[in-house]
Amino acid sequence: MFKQWLMASALIASTGMAHAFVNSAIKFDGYCDGFSDLTTEGSSGAAGTWQNLDCAGSTATSGGAQVRDAGTGAWGYSMSTTGVAAFTGGYEFTWVIRGDRTWSVYTTTGQYINSGTWSPKVRGWVAPVGARPSWQP
Repeated sequence: MFKQWLMASALIASTGMAHAFVNSAIKFDGYCDGFSDLTTEGSSGAAGTWQNLDCAGSTATSGGAQVRDAGTGAWGYSMSTTGVAAFTGGYEFTWVIRGDRTWSVYTTTGQYINSGTWSPKVRGWVAPVGARPSWQP
């Protein structure tokens, strides 16, 4: 019995280590946008919804991978968009959302756009007055 318990505990621990340590809903501090429904998919995938991407309420599905930051060791996500170019002046984006509550956004060709911090998104959160989306530095 103890052996079965030990094996089950080891499996749970190893599974837990593979998942990102990022809240399921986040907001980019000082900006109008963020992500919701952030989930892990399988052993290394990730999915989520980019919320309020144009500060007018538009949303887009995104997908990517769970990643580990080489500098901090914190787990996070690398999330990319598809089909948002009509809302964003012709650009698609990739975010690196880190477990240490920082983020960076790049064009899908790798050009750095912006970075900052994130906070857990709570029900009823309203974007700051005059805020712009994270992809507009």
